[in-house]
Amino acid sequence: MVRADLDPGQIEAIATANMKLNAGFSEIVESYGDWSELIDETSGKIEANTAEEVAAFNSLKKSVNKMLNTSHELSDAFWDNAENVANIKKAAEGDVEALEKVQKAAA
Repeated sequence: MVRADLDPGQIEAIATANMKLNAGFSEIVESYGDWSELIDETSGKIEANTAEEVAAFNSLKKSVNKMLNTSHELSDAFWDNAENVANIKKAAEGDVEALEKVQKAAA
């Protein structure tokens, strides 16, 4: 059933955003092993020192941007926040509340 108060453009925009969320989320889950091991156990932040680690971190950033449907890169402050990193990890593990927290933190 289609809501009467939504025009076709709004419906298309919602569908496109949902597709991007799903595509970005799938990429995050698929690359979980690559980026999750970059999380420092003490600080909870991502530590990328080698070229391979930087590539994995950059890939994660792109996937998170896609998932959140953002047209800009998330700030260094976002990525330096251990709580955001923890919530991305929890979301990749299936925690819906963590995904909502990531969305709010990025807004």
